[in-house]
Amino acid sequence: MASSQPVVVVTGSSRGIGRATALELAARGVAVVGCARTVPPSAPGITDLAIDLADLDGPRKVLAIALERTGRVDGWINNAGVLDPIGPLAAQDPVHLRHAIDVNVAATASASACFAAHVAGRSGGGVLINVSSGAATSPYIGWAHYCAAKAFVDRLTEVLDLEGRRDGLRAFAVAPGVVDTEMQALIRATSSEDFPSQPRFVERFEAGALRNPAIVGAELADLVLGVVKPDEVVLRLGDGR
Repeated sequence: MASSQPVVVVTGSSRGIGRATALELAARGVAVVGCARTVPPSAPGITDLAIDLADLDGPRKVLAIALERTGRVDGWINNAGVLDPIGPLAAQDPVHLRHAIDVNVAATASASACFAAHVAGRSGGGVLINVSSGAATSPYIGWAHYCAAKAFVDRLTEVLDLEGRRDGLRAFAVAPGVVDTEMQALIRATSSEDFPSQPRFVERFEAGALRNPAIVGAELADLVLGVVKPDEVVLRLGDGR
């Protein structure tokens, strides 16, 4: 049954930027379908699904459930991601490294393809947002897989935006800046030996210079709902350079 509300999928919706975005969208009257490995406390307007996107069939499961409940999906935000393992690439356990690549690269590509195919199969267009990072263009010692994954996200999104224009799809890769999330707490807890840039992130935290997730959630909501319509595909919000 088709919904009269806009419908947006948000991955990694249990905390941080994903949760803030889901709550912002729901407050605006959007029907939100969120997915994460763990389900947070229920909130009005949000359907939370316990689906691990490291499972490559995960995006198709999310889309199928969203369509069953709402009839269509108008926007999709790929926010799910992992920062671990942090440290020199040569020291990484291949199992942990593979999991990070599955979540940050393979799941993003699979979900993007899944939503693009949905938009191509119906009228009305749609908006895809892939959450990127300044690490896409700035190499950090200890973040080899993360920097590479976000560079992949930027270029994947640029190509998909070109491919999807004929179907009314707009795609954006958005670096939200340095945001006050659990990911930042993990960085601060990492030794400077494994991540030499750690003191810079500690300094930003102590100076109160981290961005509020609620502000980022509002920015992403504006973008996915078409309140703002930038010409660029790769966007850097706040200090996300």
